[in-house]
Amino acid sequence: MRAYRPALNALGLIIMIFGLLMGFPLGVSLWLDDGAALAYDKAILVTVAAGLALWLATRGVRRDLRVHDGFFLVVATWVILPLFGALPLMGYMPALGFTDAYFEAVSGLTATGATVLSGVDDLPISINVWRTQMHWIGGMGIIVLVVAVGQARRMTRLRRAHLSEPSNARLSATVQRVGRAAVVLRALLGLLSVVAVSLAALLL
Repeated sequence: MRAYRPALNALGLIIMIFGLLMGFPLGVSLWLDDGAALAYDKAILVTVAAGLALWLATRGVRRDLRVHDGFFLVVATWVILPLFGALPLMGYMPALGFTDAYFEAVSGLTATGATVLSGVDDLPISINVWRTQMHWIGGMGIIVLVVAVGQARRMTRLRRAHLSEPSNARLSATVQRVGRAAVVLRALLGLLSVVAVSLAALLL
C-alpha cells in the first residue's frame, strides 16, 4: 500500500472534513433538543480521529498524485465514507443494523434518494437533516469540496504529462475557481430552499 500513500493522505483529509460537516446536524440537534446529539458526538469523534490518524500516518510521502492514485482515491472515497456516514444513524437507531445504515449512507452520498427507512417524518429533525446533508454532499461531490478549499491543488498535476507548465497552472487556478463557485452557489440554493420551506410552513 506504500504506492498509494499520497492517495491515502488525501483520503484522510476528506474523512476529517466529512466528520466536521457532521457538526451542522449536531448543532440542529442541540438547538432543538431532539435527543440525537449523543449519536453525533460519537460519530464526529470517531470520524475525525480516523481521518486524522490516516492523514498523519501517510503525510511523510511527498509526490504528486498519479492517475492510479486518482482512481484509487475515488473508489476508496465512495466505499469508505458511507461507513462514517452511517454512524449517526446507527447511533440513534441501533436496531437499524449496519447493512441498512450503510445503504442509507450510500444512497445519500450517491444522491440516488433511495431509502430503507419507514416513518421518516417521525425521526428527529437532525437525523433527517443529516440524511439530507449527505445528499447535498453527494450531489456536490466530495472531491469538489476539497478542491474548493484549495487543499487538492496537487491533484490537478495529473495532467502534467500532457500539458505545459503555464497551461497546467492556469488549469489549476480554473479548477479551484469553479469549485469554489459551485460550493457557494449550491450553498445559496440550499439556504433559499430552507427559507422557502420555512415560510411555507408558517403560511400553511
